[in-house]
Amino acid sequence: MRKIGLIIFVLLTCCISGAAFAQDAAPAFCGTLSEADCAIVTNAQSEMQTLDSLSYDLDINFNATNIPDMDAPVKLGITGNGSFTGVDAVRDAMHDMSAFETDPAAAISSLLSSFDADMTLVLSLPGAMMAEMGTNMPSDITFQIRLVDGVAYLNLDPLQPVINEPSIKGWYGLDIANMVKDVLTQMPEMLDNMEMFSMSGSDSMAYMEEFNDPEFLAQFVSISRTDDGSGDVATFETTVDLGALMSSPEFQDMMQQQMQSQMEMQGQSVSKADMAMGMQMSEQMMQGVIVTVVQDIGTTDGYIHSVHGSMSLDTAGMMAAMSASMGDALGDDSTEDAPASTEEAPVINIAFSLDYSDFNSAAEITAPEDATVFPYQMLLQGIMGEMGGGMGNGMSSGAGSSDDPMATPEAEASG
Repeated sequence: MRKIGLIIFVLLTCCISGAAFAQDAAPAFCGTLSEADCAIVTNAQSEMQTLDSLSYDLDINFNATNIPDMDAPVKLGITGNGSFTGVDAVRDAMHDMSAFETDPAAAISSLLSSFDADMTLVLSLPGAMMAEMGTNMPSDITFQIRLVDGVAYLNLDPLQPVINEPSIKGWYGLDIANMVKDVLTQMPEMLDNMEMFSMSGSDSMAYMEEFNDPEFLAQFVSISRTDDGSGDVATFETTVDLGALMSSPEFQDMMQQQMQSQMEMQGQSVSKADMAMGMQMSEQMMQGVIVTVVQDIGTTDGYIHSVHGSMSLDTAGMMAAMSASMGDALGDDSTEDAPASTEEAPVINIAFSLDYSDFNSAAEITAPEDATVFPYQMLLQGIMGEMGGGMGNGMSSGAGSSDDPMATPEAEASG
């Protein structure tokens, strides 16, 4: 059953990643919209892909009911805000892959150094669950993260209730751009695995091209304009029937190909029986699942100002399929006298919202003052030492790579 679980995970991951790959390449779906409304949706998708900077606010809520050993629903929330800049450089690099072919380690490092981001997230955990686990963790945990010039920073001050280390406070950074460059230079075989993943993504894009046919998509997707046209935003509601999508022969063929590729990349073999069972459970899980997404598009600037949506996942179908498969594996005699389970299957509800602002005018993102940049060489040497190897002194001369293992970029600059 562990392998079946892995197959289901890979199937659902392929489903999400395949949709993500297709989002950039696929034209906007207009369904039965008027020509004018279709132009608004199409133009908004194009305009959002030209942005170099943006600010956002997000709100995500998970609500799970009928969880075993839990008397009340389990609620989990994520709220936050942030901004990012430098998307133009990332977009240019992805369109011109020549640098990745000549020196992939340097290209990836440069890509990380070109993109800056600032994010604050608050994770709200269910108090009842925390109490039942006997933990002293707070119900709200705040993460403050920045990425500036390839260095990732984390503020430990709001995490003190979790780490409880008053002597370790303030901002700490890790030069991930140069760390990735050193790792890929010292272990180029990792690039082979990355290339395999990239090829898988290309295969996914090739498969998803057939899903660009409006008549085909209309079987699973519908879109309508819901505002009255009098305001400064146009509101469009899109619904996706995931159950019907998962049941279509075309989608199942694509998923099987992707699953086979992903399992092989992980060094796993998969039998036809396991593949069929994984497909059946995934299909059952998505039966009746309707995803609703609402977009507000500015009628003047053409940008998407907000996106919010919801979905409900009832695991009853998957639980029934798992029960049946276990009965087949153990033999009918082992389960025919067993009483039927009276427990209701878990139901997961997800709602999210994203509000965008500062289109191409987000504030400059700077490194935190007085931040301590951790020498990543020590981290890598420790990891490689645990693995029985070592990267020695053959690291690149990136930030923090002086002879002093505790040197930071700030210390080198001042020295």
